[in-house]
Amino acid sequence: MNLHTEIHFEVEICERLATHGWLYADRDAVGYDGALAVLRQSAGDTGVQ
Repeated sequence: MNLHTEIHFEVEICERLATHGWLYADRDAVGYDGALAVLRQSAGDTGVQ
């Protein structure tokens, strides 16, 4: 197994940020809309469609 992959770096960053109060969930990116550059669940009632 190649230990030098991006996912290991990303996990380390997320774990480090979480220890300092950053809130996230492993599947947060599922709701990301790349065309609008927003997380759908974060847009709320802002009128973003």
